[in-house]
Amino acid sequence: PDIKVKAVEVGNEQYVVLTCSKPAFYVQLTSMSTNFDVNDNYFNMILGREYRVRVLQGDLDRIEIKSLFNILH
Repeated sequence: PDIKVKAVEVGNEQYVVLTCSKPAFYVQLTSMSTNFDVNDNYFNMILGREYRVRVLQGDLDRIEIKSLFNILH
C-alpha cells in the first residue's frame, strides 16, 4: 500500500500523520535515530482514515514505515 507520511508539530509535541491508498496491515514505525519511541507502533490502517502517532522521543528525519506488504513482497 502507498502510505503517505508527514511530520506535524502541535505546540511542543511532534506527530507523524499517516494515510494510505489501500488497507495496510501491521504497520510499524522505526527510525535509525537513537532512542526513537512513539505512542503506538503497531497498527492496521484503513483507507480514508488519518492516523496520528505522537513521537515521544527521537528524530523525525529518519523515520521508516513498514507493513505486512513489505514482508511479503
